[in-house]
Amino acid sequence: MIGRIWVCFILLGFVSQNKSKHAGTIIPKMLSKNQSYEVLKGSSQVLECRVENLGKFVVLWRKGDRILSAGKLLVRKDGKVTVTEKYELQLGDIEESDAGEYVCEVDVFGETKEVRHQLDVLVAPVITSWERTLEVSAGDDLTIICEATGNPPPKITWRKHQDGKVIIPDETGSKVILKNLSRRDAGLYICTADNQVNEGVEKVTKITVKYPPEVLIEEVWLPHSKTFEVRLVCHVNSYPSSKVTWFKNENTKLSTSDEIVIEDHEPKYVMKIEKLNVKNFGKYKCKASNALGYSEETIEITGKPRPPIFSEDQREILSSVKELNITWSTDSIVPITQYLLAYRKSQTGVILSTPSSSMSSPSDWSQSIIPVEVPNASLTSFSSYILKNLDNETVYDVRVKAMNAFGMSKFSKVFNFYVKTSAGSDSSDVAPQSLLTDAKEVSSGSSTISLFLPVMCVILSLNINSS
Repeated sequence: MIGRIWVCFILLGFVSQNKSKHAGTIIPKMLSKNQSYEVLKGSSQVLECRVENLGKFVVLWRKGDRILSAGKLLVRKDGKVTVTEKYELQLGDIEESDAGEYVCEVDVFGETKEVRHQLDVLVAPVITSWERTLEVSAGDDLTIICEATGNPPPKITWRKHQDGKVIIPDETGSKVILKNLSRRDAGLYICTADNQVNEGVEKVTKITVKYPPEVLIEEVWLPHSKTFEVRLVCHVNSYPSSKVTWFKNENTKLSTSDEIVIEDHEPKYVMKIEKLNVKNFGKYKCKASNALGYSEETIEITGKPRPPIFSEDQREILSSVKELNITWSTDSIVPITQYLLAYRKSQTGVILSTPSSSMSSPSDWSQSIIPVEVPNASLTSFSSYILKNLDNETVYDVRVKAMNAFGMSKFSKVFNFYVKTSAGSDSSDVAPQSLLTDAKEVSSGSSTISLFLPVMCVILSLNINSS
């Protein structure tokens, strides 16, 4: 207050002293124009005030009603304001409170010459509120928040760390509502606040979903001396962790003994039969339970052969051949006695330029029984079969079963191969394509789109290359 009064006395004295002399006096002229400044918080800025013919008149700086300086005299004495030789106002270590309108003015016998500057302070975003960890049960809805400050107001976005999936917030931009959560929704959720001032900032919310066990058994046979080592791998997904118990034939609880070994390596629980024999045959159940529930799966170990496996080097794209030798291998505890091979023209792989009247129905499997004249005493048997009278521009499906003294195995995965019309190029130049699918995907009467897409892509590619 005292500073303002003192400045006013100076100005009044100056005006009264010069009123009688203003005739013929050169009048000051304001050369600077109104400007808007955008500056980063913590930086410095010079505000322009160029006056022509200033003479003995006084340049006054103010912000709102607060006078900052008169001439070279500083009224604001916090060390953040200085006046240059040219009467520019220099601001240092700028903070958000320094934003606003600054006026440079000169009073000329009661008439004010002025220039007005607007200062906007840019502030990098700061996330002020978020949840670090959250725990919910499967099936629940959950709202996660992320609030931030900055100038201009930051835009908030969300994504899931594991897959990078972008998550759309609600209309406020600060909340995300996740509905009917499952175990797959657990993970790290990243909130990003960005307003194009420096780099955006991020915070992470970890969501844990509690859910009852989910069980899947994998059966692995490994040749071992004169028999097989069989491992039943029970894959258990649950939170909190589950207690896992093995049973044989429903009610016989199993533990490690001379015949079996049970190992727990969460989330994989292994029951291992080191030397398979007839007395190990039976149904085995893996049961997992936690506070939210339980789940179980049963698998049967028999002496039947394992599903045959087609040779990895089996060619899948052939050029104008009329026959193909199909080869495969089979694991069996006793010798294989015969095979059942089924094949057909694939429903999705037939080239429509072939007259339909000349084709058999694509849903009809042709079958051939292949006897084994000299049973192989080894644990892994190899066999083959020649398919004849093949048509060009056709995809074929092949699958095979094996039989021994204990019965018939399940079908192998389906092997697909494509016979294309030769265009003078060696089929060995064509890179093999992966066409192997599960048997259930091409059951009689239907073929899934999962087979259709890769096959058609291969056909189109080959036709283009041939042309």
